[in-house]
Amino acid sequence: MKSFVAILVAATFWFCLQTVFLLRTAEAQITTGSLTCSGELEQLPNGLFGCSQNTGVRHLGKGGPGSGNPKEYGMCGILSMTMEVAAQVPWKNAVQIIVDTEGFYKLQVGVSSKGAKAPMAQWTCVNFWGFTGVPALSDGFGLTPAPFSSGPSPGSVPISGSDGLACIWAGFEGDLAGNPRPGSAGLAQGGASAQYFNPDTKFSAQSATTYAFCSGYTAKAWKGWNFLNNSGTSTSTPTNLGINQKEFWCYMDLIQDDITDFSPIYLVSAQINISKGGDYSLGGIFRKVLTGVNSVSMGYNCLPLAQ
Repeated sequence: MKSFVAILVAATFWFCLQTVFLLRTAEAQITTGSLTCSGELEQLPNGLFGCSQNTGVRHLGKGGPGSGNPKEYGMCGILSMTMEVAAQVPWKNAVQIIVDTEGFYKLQVGVSSKGAKAPMAQWTCVNFWGFTGVPALSDGFGLTPAPFSSGPSPGSVPISGSDGLACIWAGFEGDLAGNPRPGSAGLAQGGASAQYFNPDTKFSAQSATTYAFCSGYTAKAWKGWNFLNNSGTSTSTPTNLGINQKEFWCYMDLIQDDITDFSPIYLVSAQINISKGGDYSLGGIFRKVLTGVNSVSMGYNCLPLAQ
């Protein structure tokens, strides 16, 4: 138990340092923030217990930009998540981007037990005015796909109408330990994603519900968004991506946990890091169990700011 507490404290300390670091170094068109619930958890609309935070960036609706400040419109995704998972009992976590009644993106984190720790997470947003080579904002529109859910067996489906759109993963709600268990003895799995596979974005889920928000343009000359990854890239290894925030906006698009060591409670963490100079890397990808540290898989993608 002491080792688990130590790693949780270390993860929290890293998280706080990283938050300050990101907020200080972000480019003007890219904003980031962190969410750690404090005090008593509130009951969320999804029935879980947690908290939420406004990003200050608006989602484009079906009809395009509304009456808000044009510079407020953009896209938001998840930069990191750290959460406790229970392997031996049903245990839901949620790390999810939602849109409030005013059209603003909010990061929401929650857990199924009011007495448990809600996940810690970071969000990242980019304003449309930060891109070059894109049509006018007046030609922009947004799409909110229906969430996709799957039980213990993994499932996948293309997001309808996503060809040419930037469909950004908005997180998940579910059980990363895969309750109820799959048929294979000694193995539990859970995960969620929304990954770009040219030309469509595809949902995948296992013991979870996965979400996304999409953005595009109606201009006839517009051929669709360009992405760094065209085939659902994922990894369990910390990696220097070799790209910079001045040229790319990056976000998580997958979390997957495969567990064979049924520790009562363990820690799952995955982060996209940004250095003081704006360089992107993947780090902190781990699963902490009583017998040691094991990796989880995370996915990511990036949009070039020069389209």
